[in-house]
Amino acid sequence: MELPSYELGRTAAELLLQRMEGNTAAPLQTVVLRTTLQIRESTAGPVGA
Repeated sequence: MELPSYELGRTAAELLLQRMEGNTAAPLQTVVLRTTLQIRESTAGPVGA
């Protein structure tokens, strides 16, 4: 899996700063970031193949 590490860190920092600024009444959020599957030589094949 390839994760968008920059976007992940930026989003986490924004949410943390909001909490630190006293915005604790904000509802919890679910943040979904796009990932991609990278097929490599070390990627295992299907079980039983």
